Amino acid sequence: MGINYLSAINYLLVAGLLLAISGFVFAVFNKKLSLLQNKLLIHFLLITALLLPCCLPHISHYAEGLDDAQTFDYHRYNDWNVVNINDPALVACYEKTKNSRDFCQCEIVQKARLWEYRPDTWRDKIIAAWPVFLVIILAAFCFFAIKLLWQWAALLWLIARSRRKNMVFRGQIFCVVYAAQGYEAACFNGLGTNYLFWSALLDELPQAEKEQILAHELAHLAQKDGWALLFWRAAQTIFWSNPAFYYLKRQLLAINEFCADAAVLKQKTDEKNYARLLLKLKLSENSKPKTQPLKLFFAKSLLHSRINRILQYQEKQSQNNSFSWRFWRLIGGIFAFFWLVAQPTQAYLESENIAIHQYEILKTASQKTGLTHICVDCVAQK
Repeated sequence: MGINYLSAINYLLVAGLLLAISGFVFAVFNKKLSLLQNKLLIHFLLITALLLPCCLPHISHYAEGLDDAQTFDYHRYNDWNVVNINDPALVACYEKTKNSRDFCQCEIVQKARLWEYRPDTWRDKIIAAWPVFLVIILAAFCFFAIKLLWQWAALLWLIARSRRKNMVFRGQIFCVVYAAQGYEAACFNGLGTNYLFWSALLDELPQAEKEQILAHELAHLAQKDGWALLFWRAAQTIFWSNPAFYYLKRQLLAINEFCADAAVLKQKTDEKNYARLLLKLKLSENSKPKTQPLKLFFAKSLLHSRINRILQYQEKQSQNNSFSWRFWRLIGGIFAFFWLVAQPTQAYLESENIAIHQYEILKTASQKTGLTHICVDCVAQK
């Protein structure tokens, strides 16, 4: 198990720890911040968790392999004057010895650097489980990477085979793609062009309602939510097993919808009429509309939260959306806290990596020679 592989595991562990802390940080501060501040905070937390482990200093001589005996004790050998190479009590050099019948070439070296191999059940389990962990990590990374590429290709194919037309709305130019189903609309700006996925059923709505839907989707385009979603899907290849990732992603998707709804209401749209439109579109998606109101009433869904915020828009309109010095001070404090957590964590993991690396080398040497006392300089290059 090489140091480089262990370094990759270190990165995943430290980044995963930082993202787990990020979930708690966001849960504490999100109600005290505005929508735009929350959106920036979530992106900052993810980017910090991704990049900070790469910026941490390494402990001295971390990548040099065997250096200092941090795990194993030096032992003195009392019979250095014995010259019988066949003596089973003599600590011989490992593999590269050029001994004669009357002289041990590595005798002096052995006096200075000698380690004792002591079996360690816990480290044996780590070494045995490492190939399994490696396969799981690589398989998950490949799965989510291929899934992302497949979705990207499917999106391109959907655009290519669907009916399209260019449109200008409130000064914004975008391409309308008739590929949505029912009363759904979506947008994406991660392809170099602003695309609005539209349904023919939406064209049958009154003009005022169509303009509200367009304003909502164009707000997503203006805020680059498509690029953000693409970035989060790429980050999933690393954080696929971290619950905090899915919590933050769900919160971000909700905030994106809240921000887009706020952009619609800023156009002097009546809150109740807009809430009715959202409910109408949701009801139209279900093939059994009679059962849908009960489901919407009892379910703590995103639509339920959106309607609540829409009806309380006038109260929340006074919320400060500016990025004041207090907000940046919070960002700086979070970064400093993350650094204080990540640096000792990585130092501890690196020291454990060296111990495991040393243990594996000495275990191999002991198995090949049958000795428990190993000449360090003879195996340092292994």
